[in-house]
Amino acid sequence: MGSKAVAEPVAWSDDAENRETLERIYEKAFGRRPTSLQVTQLPTNINGQRGEDVMTRFIPGDSESLDINSVMLLRVVEPLLGEEAKKQLQELVRPLHWVNVTELAKMNIEAALDEETLEVVLVVPPQLFPTKVRDVGGLPAEAAGALRSAKVSGYLTTRARGTFYWRNAPDQDRPHEGDIDVESALQIRGVVVEGKGVVNWSDQTNVRRMYSRLIYDDPRRAVRYTAGDFTVSYVGFHDSLALMGLNVARKFSLQPYTTYRPVGRFEFFLEQRSLVRIYQNDVLVDSRELDPGTHDIRNFTLSQGANKIQLVILDNSGQVRELDFSTSVSSELLERGVHEYSYGLGFVPTGDTTVYDWRNPTASLVHRIGLTRTMTFQAYGALNPSDQIFGVGQAMATRFGNLSLDIGGGHATNTSFLPAGRLRYDLVKVRGTSEIIRSMSLGFEFRPAELGRFSEYNTDAPPMLSKVGFTQLLPGSTRLMLDAQHQFGGPVPFKDPSANVRLSANSHVFRGISATLYGAFIKNHGADAEWRAGMSVLANWRRTNQSLRAAVGTSNVGGLSEVLNWNHVTPKIGFGTQNGVTLSNSAELQSFNAHSEVATSRGSLGVSHLFSGEAWRLDPTSHTTEVFGASSLAFADGVWGISSPVSGAFAVVGRRHRMKGQVLKVNPVRNKAIARADFLGAAVLPNLTAYTVSELKLDAPRLPVGYELGPGRFHLLPGYKSGIALRGGNEASILIKGILHGPDGEPMPFAMGQVIDLVDLSAPPTVVFTNGAGRFFAEGLKPGRYELKPLVEDVAPVEFTLEPHVEGLLAMGIIEAPSVHDPRLAQADQSWRRWVVAPTKPTTIPPWSPTPWRPAPTLPPDRPAITGPTATTTVPEPGPTTEPGPTEPGPTELPRPEPEPSPETPAEAPQPWKLLPEYAQPTQSLATSADDATIRTSGVSCGPRASGEPEFRLAVETSDNVASATVSIVQTGANPGWDEEHNLVFEGSNTLSLELPYVRTILE
Repeated sequence: MGSKAVAEPVAWSDDAENRETLERIYEKAFGRRPTSLQVTQLPTNINGQRGEDVMTRFIPGDSESLDINSVMLLRVVEPLLGEEAKKQLQELVRPLHWVNVTELAKMNIEAALDEETLEVVLVVPPQLFPTKVRDVGGLPAEAAGALRSAKVSGYLTTRARGTFYWRNAPDQDRPHEGDIDVESALQIRGVVVEGKGVVNWSDQTNVRRMYSRLIYDDPRRAVRYTAGDFTVSYVGFHDSLALMGLNVARKFSLQPYTTYRPVGRFEFFLEQRSLVRIYQNDVLVDSRELDPGTHDIRNFTLSQGANKIQLVILDNSGQVRELDFSTSVSSELLERGVHEYSYGLGFVPTGDTTVYDWRNPTASLVHRIGLTRTMTFQAYGALNPSDQIFGVGQAMATRFGNLSLDIGGGHATNTSFLPAGRLRYDLVKVRGTSEIIRSMSLGFEFRPAELGRFSEYNTDAPPMLSKVGFTQLLPGSTRLMLDAQHQFGGPVPFKDPSANVRLSANSHVFRGISATLYGAFIKNHGADAEWRAGMSVLANWRRTNQSLRAAVGTSNVGGLSEVLNWNHVTPKIGFGTQNGVTLSNSAELQSFNAHSEVATSRGSLGVSHLFSGEAWRLDPTSHTTEVFGASSLAFADGVWGISSPVSGAFAVVGRRHRMKGQVLKVNPVRNKAIARADFLGAAVLPNLTAYTVSELKLDAPRLPVGYELGPGRFHLLPGYKSGIALRGGNEASILIKGILHGPDGEPMPFAMGQVIDLVDLSAPPTVVFTNGAGRFFAEGLKPGRYELKPLVEDVAPVEFTLEPHVEGLLAMGIIEAPSVHDPRLAQADQSWRRWVVAPTKPTTIPPWSPTPWRPAPTLPPDRPAITGPTATTTVPEPGPTTEPGPTEPGPTELPRPEPEPSPETPAEAPQPWKLLPEYAQPTQSLATSADDATIRTSGVSCGPRASGEPEFRLAVETSDNVASATVSIVQTGANPGWDEEHNLVFEGSNTLSLELPYVRTILE
């Protein structure tokens, strides 16, 4: 690979037109005539998909001369191969630096250069692909490398609200009240301790505990263990029940990517490659090309109710085949063999969350199992010494609708056995996967009032209840809805029933505008009947994030009422606001409420004010002002941050040591970000979904030269109310550049090499490439010892050291790599091939002031004429001490060069000189010439020539960090050298001339 390219004749086509076309293409792409071996980096096209670039060498017109760099070839091809094919490819290419296309053909991998698009076309046959196993119900591929919860994490969220009542009468007091809501969670190795409390103050201060519990999740089995306060969900006649005790429950939310509900599974056979379109309820939901063979399409979500599945198969011959399937799904169904349960034992609170009925321990048992894909069975019970309730039920899905049945009963104090039953029928027709066209539900229930003692069930209500529901989507996106229920029973079943009927219609009138009409009849047990009717109009302007709602209603009890509400919400991308105004008017009360809230990534703060009274416009009876705010303090593995309110999983993004002073943006959107790590501390990404893969992006827009952010994209998989710790950036702060010369003293063009960290052996090597002039760049380095290893035959590596506190862009100058046969390699002293880059120390430089023009300083007679601008540098002579240090220089004269015109160099307009003291070196001041660009020094390095004489180099770069050049320090004094602290020391004369041959090129 490392041998220099030798010009060779090219076997061009005899066709003159084709030859001319190829010549134009190569001359335009490479800037030279295609008459020799070409070495360049080209993009790849792998099986029709754009891939990464690879380094190639080839002779234009000779298809078999194409060689591809082995390291880069493995990187682009290995992800497509199975394990066996990977081993074969590695054995084939690893002994080689360059892989010829004829070698790849041995594995049936076709490789060629497309001379029209200048792409390396690779064709990998399907026989080399791995066996694809797609488990839709499992974790996505991103979860494999996702960051998990920290060992220790937690948060403390505080929400405060203060209310002030301003009475209209001057002789009345002005009371005030408030509350502070504190929520916290601490996670240690998967165990979460969480709690919530409220402090209220008005006439007196009250402290109330809302809940406290310890939770441990087992995501592999989707089981949650709880000790403390917990709630059992509603099942059958088992109402939602709050307990303080122990609970074991199956939680499907712990495995959100696992399918526990019935899903579609359909098998079919293809004789040839075909395009398969999947229609669900007459809507296209998927389309894909499949190879010949038996296929099993499964695990796509079915809609509630009856589902019509149609597969339309179009093969390569143009024939169309249709396969029809049908199935029904209910939201209450479980997949066959799946269990869902909750077992709890504890004590019921008695109105106050801190007081429990210790005399009546209560047990709660709920278990559901999927018997078939269309039938699920359930059993449940709740009992204590005085009350018991239990029951069984089943849910079944058919093509004619879904049917559910519950049969239960129980005992209550001083009662005999009390039976209960419920029957419900649902019919749902869906378009596609979610749009409901028509739905109908019918239900009948019998439940004695005494069975409701475990909950807030209305024990005075009649025991029998019938329900009817109907929804129909009409033309024009108008939806008609009817809900009705009738409750009757007791000693005189139909004497005082309860009834509730509501009829409504909703329609999209115009873009962003919808209207609703409704009418209702309400008759509660023991109360008078009430009629209600009204309409509302809602307008949403998404571009301006505003909404306006106007509603008017009337009833035979409350009379006429009107409500007008306006809201404006700016998207919260680091900073957002929410403002709103509500006007309401009724026969009994009039009110005006205005509120405003500011939300940032560190917290929120808002205020609202309410005028209310019978006629507030004339004489308001009360003014109420509320001030509210919320914020959180979160941490994970020692990284702390202040955040907007946290109530679930979160991520904390800190900065590494070298990133201090830099701003890290989390999930940036244009010029904004969801959160920022800055002088206020780490960034916090709150309220992630537990056990679900989330994406986090980092950006540092103003990193200095040489610094690296590191990975800018992460996948997160947090646990329940736990935090993930990240630290942005890495310790890399150095970017080096240089010119690599071979043993013959000539530049090594188009060579590949590696920069190997000799201190951190686990760090991957940095790959470098040289251009046609032998120049190379290597980034992502940190202080330490390195080896520059050219991957060229018969060339030995070179060592260099980056000492502590070195950073930024450093110019290594010319690096001469010796031959492996160099006799000096056998010597014990290898300092002749080692470079040391030491940090520089700042010095005080007087501010720049204009100076008159004068000619450039005269160079020694043995130096060639300088064609670019020249700067004079003043170096203070060392004092009597052996350890020179910076001294206060006097005023520095800054020359303005005025080159004399010559036949070779035309006269140019003079350019002003400019002093840059912030980039000055410890023993020198630098004056530079520039128009718009800024030229700065970034480091001084010293290394020996082959002759043993010292050589000094100074790096210069432009302000945009794109173009750069290396300049030589021309000696005008005597005996220059370096002291032990790497300071530049001169004896005798104290004047240096800097030769800047590349400055004009940079500026242009």
